[in-house]
Amino acid sequence: MEISHKFCPWDGHEFLETETACPLCSNLRCATRPQTYVRWRKILYEKQPFEDNYVDKETFLIGLKMNANLRTYDFWTLVQESSSVSQQISIVAIFVLVFFYTWESYIPVELLITLDTLLTAVFGYVIHFFEDEEFGDNIFFSSLKTFALLFGTLLGLSPVLHTLTNSISSQHQSH
Repeated sequence: MEISHKFCPWDGHEFLETETACPLCSNLRCATRPQTYVRWRKILYEKQPFEDNYVDKETFLIGLKMNANLRTYDFWTLVQESSSVSQQISIVAIFVLVFFYTWESYIPVELLITLDTLLTAVFGYVIHFFEDEEFGDNIFFSSLKTFALLFGTLLGLSPVLHTLTNSISSQHQSH
């Protein structure tokens, strides 16, 4: 069987297109395959009778690792992890809408403060009731007393705060 080599199989010399014999060992470029078959090795530092990008069929894709870094996910884990992202987006959207509606006076500020206070108190106590086993009537009435004290203090100081904010806001409007 005659083969046309790109490299000399005996000394590794690279043939030019016009060369028919190796100038080093005088062997013909198209020669019968010698009895000692040169086996391909995956090295580039030695001359071989193969091209640099040659790979034999026995070792081709032998080192391939399929799906080496594959992570499988559970559906409910993905739902739980993506819900925190959608929750943050929803919070930002609600904040922007409430700000816009308050700015345009579609929603009165007093209504927002009342809703905020009621919802915070109701949800806070409901969550605290289910989370804490020792949550009872004593803690509820103690918290209610603290709330009444803070509310009364703010109600008593509101005329002072109102006059302070009016004098500051009127100074800015006159410029």
